[in-house]
Amino acid sequence: MPGSNPRESFSHDVREENWLKSAKEELGENFVDRVLSFERMDPEAFKAFHERLKKFIQNRRKISPSRMRKVYEVIRGAESLPELLLALPKLAYMVGKEEKKNDLGVLYTVLAESINRATDAKDLQSIRKFTEALVAYHKFYADNKDRGGREQ
Repeated sequence: MPGSNPRESFSHDVREENWLKSAKEELGENFVDRVLSFERMDPEAFKAFHERLKKFIQNRRKISPSRMRKVYEVIRGAESLPELLLALPKLAYMVGKEEKKNDLGVLYTVLAESINRATDAKDLQSIRKFTEALVAYHKFYADNKDRGGREQ
């Protein structure tokens, strides 16, 4: 029976705690507040978070471009908070399919923490814009060989 092994459950808890720790180290302790106010931050706060965001996504280069686009499609497809909550199992499934789960796991944690704290349509829109920025920077920082083209 899956999950009946206490060691297996413990290792999942530790892994998820490590993903949250990484997210806080890279994006800041208040990353959820920043994600939920992504479109509404004052310019100075946005600039500071933006620099952290760029470094965060540079550390996620092992995530394939198609996987990043799929994450974005799942978030973009949510038209309401209930639909956004239903995106969580889809995102978890994507992490579960990965052989090396860490990079996508940290990204999942950032999105899951934000989605679980979302309360209104403005939060939904901010999460969508944040995810759009993640995909844009992932594309920006991708190696040419990751883009499916020749290196120049």
